[in-house]
Amino acid sequence: MRKIGSWMKGNRRSLMGLCLLAISLLAFMALGPESVDAKNSTYRAKLWINDNFRVDQALFSDGLREGWYIDHLIPDSPDPCVTGWVKTDGFYFMYLDYSPEVGFGCSESLGFDPRRYTIIPLESCGITEPKNFRIRAEKLFGRKGTTTVAFMFYKEDVSYEVRPDTEVQISGAGDSRTLTYYDTATLWRITQLFKTEKVPVPICSFPFPFQLTVERVPQ
Repeated sequence: MRKIGSWMKGNRRSLMGLCLLAISLLAFMALGPESVDAKNSTYRAKLWINDNFRVDQALFSDGLREGWYIDHLIPDSPDPCVTGWVKTDGFYFMYLDYSPEVGFGCSESLGFDPRRYTIIPLESCGITEPKNFRIRAEKLFGRKGTTTVAFMFYKEDVSYEVRPDTEVQISGAGDSRTLTYYDTATLWRITQLFKTEKVPVPICSFPFPFQLTVERVPQ
């Protein structure tokens, strides 16, 4: 008994660490993973793609809801699988076919057609039938008048992003921001180099005029 007591005394910190780890694992199993919009998010989001911006524009909506995509938690939203949010630092992200309650492939699970957007030059870059469309913008509601944007999607479980080659102009005030762009963009394939490191590989570039509006809605 003395040996056991001595060992426990000498390894008290290790035992405490194991206990805390066990408690953390139990909590994770009970609560599940953190939802996608739980990280400092205080706003839900709406997105509108301007389908009549220019004759040579490259980005279009899917033609539903007059170009609007509305987070599924906003009252009276017609989009049960759109998840959009804005963090307190202005970071914006929108999933067009995902909700934390259902997961990826939400539309098919609920019997709906998935929402998407169309980027005209993608087929000339060898990309047909992409899926799981997303959009990201950095500090969209900050003081800066430009932002970086990525239009994200998958094809055959490979991740791709269309990124404008220069920063996108921001206009608007309050809870509404409009992004307008006239320059070129590059399509990138996101290659998994190591388990924790992803490397973007350029595929092709093309003219990419577009205009869209993001509105934030307090929770």
